[in-house]
Amino acid sequence: MSNALLTLSKAIHPDRLYILETDLKTISNTFEWCKEGITSEMDTLQNLSYNEYMLDWETFLEHDTMVFIPDIEMLKEDYPSDCQILK
Repeated sequence: MSNALLTLSKAIHPDRLYILETDLKTISNTFEWCKEGITSEMDTLQNLSYNEYMLDWETFLEHDTMVFIPDIEMLKEDYPSDCQILK
């Protein structure tokens, strides 16, 4: 998975990439890639409440299995709490 994230990073040039896994009760960051100079959030994104952190994302995931956000600021007006979490 680390190699897959590295390969994907070369195509889309993000600051970081996550793979999150859930049991619909909690959500955890199980794989992460960070650009040089970007701090890992792996340890802080473990066993979080699904209802608190993912319910808004279900809207984004209704028609796809991934979310691509080219600029977090795009969320600021309609999804301020999600924007803050991602920052």
